[in-house]
Amino acid sequence: MSKFLKIENVSKFYGKLKALDDISFAVPENSIFALLGPNGSGKSTLIRILAGLVTSWEGEIYLKNQSIRKNQKYINNFGFIVEDPSFYEYLSAATNLQILCRLTGSSFSRIEEVLNLVELNDRRNELVSSFSYGMKQRLGIAQALLHDPKILVLDEPNNGLDPVGVNQIADIIYRLSHEGKTICISTHSLSEVDRLCTDVAILKKGNLIINKN
Repeated sequence: MSKFLKIENVSKFYGKLKALDDISFAVPENSIFALLGPNGSGKSTLIRILAGLVTSWEGEIYLKNQSIRKNQKYINNFGFIVEDPSFYEYLSAATNLQILCRLTGSSFSRIEEVLNLVELNDRRNELVSSFSYGMKQRLGIAQALLHDPKILVLDEPNNGLDPVGVNQIADIIYRLSHEGKTICISTHSLSEVDRLCTDVAILKKGNLIINKN
């Protein structure tokens, strides 16, 4: 598997606080890659850098050997769930996805595909306000997949889920991996990494402790 996403010597300061301290690792293509660490380890900061939500940072990130600093369109290769996904609660699941299709220029034909993938197509016309937390998480994954990205980045996708919801998210991740997606998961759960992931980078207080491919 080629290591097509490379993090090289990335650092980020918030004032005097160093959220990321010169970290380097590579994410293999078609892997299920874990960013493992406790709260405050720097996982969310790195995801926000990848998502373009944090724009001032040191180091380099390469996608297919091209610096993301020099290619603003790199973001089209990514789908993100950063924190809890947000929806118009009093619109249906399908209508929420239609709105995003218009905003991103995605085809409406993708709506049925992604809803089937997350097993919500039979609930497509129901109001999102009636959905459980787990269903909203799955709808968030559907939303992130509308433009058919190569890399899906999930920030603590199992937070707040019951065991049934955790299993449903795991099934979706496996399915996406088999379809050729590269998936990055931020988590603080070692058991989740052991169950799901092919590769892992462990962060602690902004430092890379272990990188296992």
